[in-house]
Parts: sequence; structure tokens; C-alpha cells
Amino acid sequence: MMKILVTGGSGFIGKAFIKRFRKQFDIVAPTHEQMDLTDARSVQRQFAAQKFDAVLHLAGLSERGKHETLEADNLIMFKNIQYMAIAHGVKKLITVGEGVEFDRSRPIIDYTESMFGKYIPTDGYGLGRYLINLLASKDKITTVLRIFNVYGAGGGLTRPINKIVAAGARGKKQITIDRDKVVSGISVDDAVKVIAEFLRGDYPRGDYNLVAPDKMSYVEIAKVVRRLVRKDGGNIDIIVKNATQDNEYSASNQKLANTLPVRITSMQNGVKKLYEELK
Repeated sequence: MMKILVTGGSGFIGKAFIKRFRKQFDIVAPTHEQMDLTDARSVQRQFAAQKFDAVLHLAGLSERGKHETLEADNLIMFKNIQYMAIAHGVKKLITVGEGVEFDRSRPIIDYTESMFGKYIPTDGYGLGRYLINLLASKDKITTVLRIFNVYGAGGGLTRPINKIVAAGARGKKQITIDRDKVVSGISVDDAVKVIAEFLRGDYPRGDYNLVAPDKMSYVEIAKVVRRLVRKDGGNIDIIVKNATQDNEYSASNQKLANTLPVRITSMQNGVKKLYEELK
């Protein structure tokens, strides 16, 4: 059985991955107390204690945390994991990136992987993520799976898609959207399925946009939810506070589709599934 070191095992994606694949992989998911990713010696001790076939690096400080040094800390955490993985003969390192690597100060519309580096992010968080992707491209073991929006049961209501769907599924009178935005997303079930496939399979390393084949605006998602509420005999209003639409944040999944024999659920169907799960 493949032995995998998972960082960030207590996060949304980490929990979902471990729950689904704990019987298919030998998973080691140390807590922060057991392995401080910003401390190279702490990371070294973990790698010295046991032999890993692969590493899944999900840990990272969220920009929502407003940590003053999160950009540097995220970079340090990845560099420590990358260095130790290479030094200890790990064959495969999978890390999860974000669309912010493309520079979100401008609209990101159907971006392909080849667009990476065309624009350098102007914000600190995006620049930190960009530099992680750049470091990943320099070794022979790392693959970056770039997620734009991930949604699903257990993800909490800080995630915009979850918040919209939960309002309808839990009987609220209205769905409130601060500002409409077209986005690419993927269900957490599909995300962990793709991660597992990259861990098991022999696929070209590099970066891949991990998104559904379609994209939707928040208002479109809300309308799907409203139809589902009405089908259940209820009704719900959709309120958009700001008429100005936010910059689009979408990507193409063509490279992923051409590489993996895995079918990704459309956002339309993913929203419907999430609605049923949250009822």
C-alpha cells in the first residue's frame, strides 16, 4: 500500500481525502504540534522517522486569516516540504494551488495553464502562491493542481457556493449575494478523486487547472437553487446587493480532461447534489 504524508489533513480538502481514501492509502497526517511546516528541523524529523512514497501538500495559511507573514510562511512551508521530499527520495509531490497565481487584479477568463507567468500577481497572497508554483516547476517530482473554488458538504459557509446553496437547502427566505461573479468550481468529491488519481497514476508532472467543464455566476447558481426549492414546494428570493459584477475567475480544464480518465461533475449537477446533501 502506498504510504503518503498529508499536510493540512484537518482542512476541508484534507478531511475529505482522508475520509474517502484511508483504506486505499497508508496515510500519515501529522498535526501542527507533531510537524511545524515552517521549521525545517521539524519537517526533517518526520521524513527521517518513516519512508514516504508520496506527499500531498494541502497545508497553507488562508488569506482570510490576515496573518501578517502568511505569504512568506506559505512559501517557507512548501520549500521545506519540497526540499525534504527530494532529499529523502520521495517520487511524487502533489500540491494544491489557486487561481490567484494568475493575478486576480484583472479578469481571469477561461485561463489555460499556459497563461501562468503572463501576469505577475500584484497582491502579496497571490505573489506567494505564484512563487510556490514557480518553485514547483523547477523540480522533477511536483505537480500543482490549481483549484479556483471548491464546494461541498463540510466546507462551511465562508465558501460562496456553499453559502448560496445552504440558504435554499436549509429553508432561508432569501439568498443574499454581495456582488455577482462568474467562477469556475469543483466539488470536493471530484477534487479528492483527481488528487488520488495523480498519486496512483503515472501522469506528466506540471500544473493542471482542477475545475469543472462549465462555469457559473453566483446568480446562476442561486437560480438553480431557487428552482430546487420550488420543486420542493417552497420559494426563496435572490438579493444582489451591488449591481456591479466582480471580475470573472474562471479557467479551462481541457488539459486535465485530456490527461486523466476521470469524469468531472458539471457545476450545474454539483450544485444540485450539494443541495440534496445539505437538506
